[in-house]
Amino acid sequence: MGKSLKEQLLAAGLVTRKQAHQVEHDKRKQARTAAQLPPDPVKSEVAAARAAKAERDRALNSQREQERARRALVAELEQLIAAHRLDTTGGEVPFRFVVRDKVKKIYLKPEQHQAVVRGTFGIARHRDSFAVIPREVAEKVAARDARSVVVLRNGDEPDVGDDPAYAEYKVPDDLMW
Repeated sequence: MGKSLKEQLLAAGLVTRKQAHQVEHDKRKQARTAAQLPPDPVKSEVAAARAAKAERDRALNSQREQERARRALVAELEQLIAAHRLDTTGGEVPFRFVVRDKVKKIYLKPEQHQAVVRGTFGIARHRDSFAVIPREVAEKVAARDARSVVVLRNGDEPDVGDDPAYAEYKVPDDLMW
């Protein structure tokens, strides 16, 4: 097999080893500087597009995760309320409360009505209606989402009958609204 040009020139004595080595060194240096030329504009656009897509994907994944957490919270609240909901069928005494500047009414049994007034029971939103639940459950629901609990009295709120300004006005016991 034939010798390379470098070997042939060295054998003929036309160049010295030092000169041949210098030429190789210059070639490598030239190749390195060619690699360090400004990047191709197409490659930089592709890299920018990849970075933008990665950022959009991260934002979308974050949004999906927040939605998943919200759905899990709603499902947990519904399950908690449904499991501890008290039966109010056959309720005769109306209990009125305000929700978003509207007066709502739920019919309760007399003992349930007194318990809600005292704060032993609370009223929470359950799907499209309202549910009467024990105070402990209402506090758990309120800890997770305060908007879900509509009525939860402390029991220390003054009753209308306790107001001294109205002490001389007697309200009949059989008065129904």
